[in-house]
Amino acid sequence: MLVVLNNSHASSNDWEHSITVMRHCDTPVGHGSIGMDIMGPAPGFAGVARFVGWHAEGRIENPADIAPALKRAIARVDVAKPAFIDVITQHTG
Repeated sequence: MLVVLNNSHASSNDWEHSITVMRHCDTPVGHGSIGMDIMGPAPGFAGVARFVGWHAEGRIENPADIAPALKRAIARVDVAKPAFIDVITQHTG
């Protein structure tokens, strides 16, 4: 199994819904990140994966580092080992 996390530091689906509800209720949209923003401190998802025995890489922030990380992860999957990559994407909200 290969898992690539599209990590935007937020629970985006819930965030978008909360903003829609705030607009409908005339609530300041700036409060939309409350309970949705996953920062300060950011969780160490790769560390959790390593803890349970997976090959794990991340917090990958440089796009040029994604392909080499995928290559290493696929090499692990090819020998029936699970792999996890935490890729930081644009923080939206």
